[in-house]
Formats: sequence, C-alpha cells, structure tokens
Amino acid sequence: DRSQPAEQWVVGRLSTASHAVFTLLPDAIRSQLLLDRDPHGNVQVAKIESERLLGELVGQELRARAAGGNYVGKFSVQYHYFGYEGRCPPPTNFDSNYCYSLGLTAGALIGSGATGG
Repeated sequence: DRSQPAEQWVVGRLSTASHAVFTLLPDAIRSQLLLDRDPHGNVQVAKIESERLLGELVGQELRARAAGGNYVGKFSVQYHYFGYEGRCPPPTNFDSNYCYSLGLTAGALIGSGATGG
C-alpha cells in the first residue's frame, strides 16, 4: 500500500546522498515523512516539526562532542513553532532593527558568561 510506505521501500529508492540525510533524521521525523499524508498522498509538510528536528540534531551533535571530550556543558532546548513566521511577509525596518538588537544583546550576554547555567 503506497499510502503508508514501508521505510525499506523508501530507502531502496533514495540516492546515496538522500539516504545519508534520511538516516540522520530522528525516528519521529522519519515517521512523519513516511506516514503522514494528505488525501492526495502528499507529505504534510506543515505537520513536520522542523523546530524539534533542529533541536534534536543539535543535541545529538553536542552529545557526540561531549563523548569526544570537545564539549562540556548543559543543553536544554525550548521548542518554538516557526510555521507562521516562515509564511509571513518580509520584515519591516523595525523588525530588522529589533531582532538585530536582540541578537547583539544575546551575544554580549553569552560573551560575558551570563548564560543562566
């Protein structure tokens, strides 16, 4: 049944590069790609939790670095849904200046060791 393809069926049809990316994805994201379809059989992209994907991949990388002795610290992720922001109009000058200031302030806080940890 192609409405719910088995992972093996999909993996067998991927290019080498696509297979490498697919195997890096957390189980929950792979399941969303394989199973969640609209009535026309398309992947429901809006339901894929890209924010969770980014958080999990960062966590995996930091665990790997910690295991190699290249990272000492805590990692606690707080997810935020970016779906609406991804479909919004371009930022205004106010938006750009505000976010620039937020980033500059965050960088200054991190640089001074004020990370809350």
